[in-house]
Amino acid sequence: MAVQFGHFVESGPVEPEDDVLFSTRPDFVHNLRSIAEHIVTASRAPRPSPMIFGLYGKWGAGKSSALRLVEDLVREAAEQAGVSVFISEFDAPLWEQHNNVRASLALQILLSSPDVLTRATDLLSELRPADAGSLLANNGAQWDLQSSIKFLDALARYEGAPPMLEHWLREMIGRGRDNDEGRPIHVIFIDDLDRCSAEFTVQLLVATNYWVSARGAGIYFVLAANRAHLLESLQQSTFPLGPRSPAEALEKYVHLGFEVPDMLTNSREISAFLSQLLETAVSSVDRQRIGELQRLLELEPMDHPLDSVFAPVLHSADGRTTPRAVKYRLNTFLAEFRPQPQVELTPELVKRWILKAFWPDFWWRMIWPAETLDEVSASRVTTLRTIGRKLTPLWGMEGESLRQPFEHLADAEGLILNPLDDPAVAIYLAAEPAWEPPRAQQADADKLGSESGSAGETRSTDVPTLDARDLEPVDQRTPVSDRDVDAGNLPHDPQNRLIMSYMLARQEEESDPSEALAKTRDVLQIARGIHDLSGVSGTVGNAALIAERLDDVDLAIDLHRLAIHASPDRENLNLNFVQCILVSERTSYLKEAGEAVERALALPDRQQEFRARTLALRVRLALQDGLSDIASDFETLRIALTRDPNPSDLGRLLGVTKKKHLRWLMNLDALHKTCQTVFSACGTDAERFRTLKLLADTLFQWGENLETETDAARLLLYLLRTGTMARFGEPANAEKDIAYVLGRLGYKNAALAIYLDVYAVLAANNWLRRTLALNLNDRGYGKAAAGALLGQELPKIPIESEALPVDLLDPTGQWWDNLSWDESYPQYTSKALELIGPGPQ
Repeated sequence: MAVQFGHFVESGPVEPEDDVLFSTRPDFVHNLRSIAEHIVTASRAPRPSPMIFGLYGKWGAGKSSALRLVEDLVREAAEQAGVSVFISEFDAPLWEQHNNVRASLALQILLSSPDVLTRATDLLSELRPADAGSLLANNGAQWDLQSSIKFLDALARYEGAPPMLEHWLREMIGRGRDNDEGRPIHVIFIDDLDRCSAEFTVQLLVATNYWVSARGAGIYFVLAANRAHLLESLQQSTFPLGPRSPAEALEKYVHLGFEVPDMLTNSREISAFLSQLLETAVSSVDRQRIGELQRLLELEPMDHPLDSVFAPVLHSADGRTTPRAVKYRLNTFLAEFRPQPQVELTPELVKRWILKAFWPDFWWRMIWPAETLDEVSASRVTTLRTIGRKLTPLWGMEGESLRQPFEHLADAEGLILNPLDDPAVAIYLAAEPAWEPPRAQQADADKLGSESGSAGETRSTDVPTLDARDLEPVDQRTPVSDRDVDAGNLPHDPQNRLIMSYMLARQEEESDPSEALAKTRDVLQIARGIHDLSGVSGTVGNAALIAERLDDVDLAIDLHRLAIHASPDRENLNLNFVQCILVSERTSYLKEAGEAVERALALPDRQQEFRARTLALRVRLALQDGLSDIASDFETLRIALTRDPNPSDLGRLLGVTKKKHLRWLMNLDALHKTCQTVFSACGTDAERFRTLKLLADTLFQWGENLETETDAARLLLYLLRTGTMARFGEPANAEKDIAYVLGRLGYKNAALAIYLDVYAVLAANNWLRRTLALNLNDRGYGKAAAGALLGQELPKIPIESEALPVDLLDPTGQWWDNLSWDESYPQYTSKALELIGPGPQ
């Protein structure tokens, strides 16, 4: 397979070994092979029968690729037959610039017979002497160049030479090869003839026909052109051709022609072609990234183009599916393909890149403001998406045909269209995964203390989830061997099959999430067929946790409910289900979640009472039930925590208040005292760090005022300076939050410098991308701003920070300043510490 180097796919023909274009067209390949076999076989006959072959097709159809395949097949057949072959290419558009087509074609033929070319050049020089000088020895390209120039120069000075010389040369080549069983074959490939004028086209057809009539000459021509161009050229010709029609004339000049079939006729063929192009052409991108794109490109036989996020690459509004058109569309996408290493290539993100690549003006005028929280733009794009959903059945129609129904639906929605609005982009916005505007409340939640795992959801990764859930051990009453798991051999017993599917899902969760989800769905399917699930209810519940981690909430809920139905008295199953409903905000299940948490609280041997009581509070708040007692119940839990302090329960308690409108449940003084009490009870540095990080996160999440946020930034800076953030947490996330506060304090350049620095690590964080994009755009870095918003690699941008006060974010006077730690940790090197300073020594 030919490997190119670069970021884009070259527009030229594919190499013969890149056979995805031809593998589905065996009849056409058979025709090309028959050309090659005739050339080799006929040339060995006592009287060769040279021919002119034609490959016909529209522009971009793959004619040049077919020529290369014929060339490859000729070389292969000649090698098998032990025959010498000389291959040359006649660049028709280039030679049209020469004033004598017959002379240029004669030169091309003579290059395969150096002795004849030398004799012809010497003879012409004697007839009309030129500048002194003899030809160099035949040593390759330099000889070709010198001999070609001398031959054409001598020919040009002797006006009567071409016809006579052409006749003489033809006889010389024929006599030189007569009765020679080792006669070499000369095959001349003529490409791009349909890019030439009608006059030149006809002259070249006549010239090729003259050469194949030479006695004993093993000369063959294979030309590629649009047949309509050849017929039109013959129609316009002033030559006394004699035939009754251009078609009859063409039969004289092209002895056998084959139409190049449509190579890419459906989305699956185009998908396979694109996948191979990515494999062979895009070498400037990490191969793992290419693999991710290839997986997104995979289509099943019956899939519609809109089933792929690459729909605009697979299909264009004008319906062109030639290899050249498909390559052009792929390169249009690759212009935006500059992924930052940490950014996952999700369908949602790739869709945003494609929107910018194919509709750049629309992206800048509509998508950019919508993605940066402009509600008017977001509403307008959402309306276009609604219209696109109704237009989806018409996908595939040409743009003008779609315009009328598009305008009608826009009127019905009350949307005034502008020139940038395109029905094709409306349909693409609606296709799965449908474009979703970022929600203001989610953007605010994204802001602090957590790294975004996927669009629209954030989960804390530097500490366990606020309601940490203890995984239950897998129930394996009938053992399954590791060898069976590795081999994927599922046993016949349904419960063992369920257990093995779960284990396979666990194995694949990190390396292949899609396969892990498939195995988790297998767990659900098997579980539904088991009458008594009580023996494997824990495994079913654990499978639900995998589905949650992989963001398939519907699957997770189905599995949780099955597990609880099988074992309603298992505390962890009930609480995990409640946690899932609260995190996913599936309000239709809140009543069921309330029943589950009440069951857990009623169990006589419950082990997680504090967790259950905090979940019960959260369910009541979500249901707006018993609000009059919420504050006192919360305070009761807080006091209980101070009597039996531990970081896990602190996280659960603070999780109740993480939304701004619930911050009234606890005042700042109570927050600090509770955290200080828990900190004092911690037995390890990891627990101490976790307690302080929970305090900082809560201060940010409350978002009360700049003073509260500044306190949080002081605490994060303290954790950076002590080295504990680098040891137990995520320093880049802490720097991001500090940068946010610096910006709020007016130090915009310092904030931007830190954002740029941590972007290399946190490019997957939606809030960081959005904030960095807005900051860059405000400073005139529009292209870099777009790249940041889309999670792409950024160029180096010089930002000089303001001079920061030496006491900025000084922790003096805080209860957590100068705390004792069991160990000493190396200070983390960061942009924030570089700009703000290491602090007191």
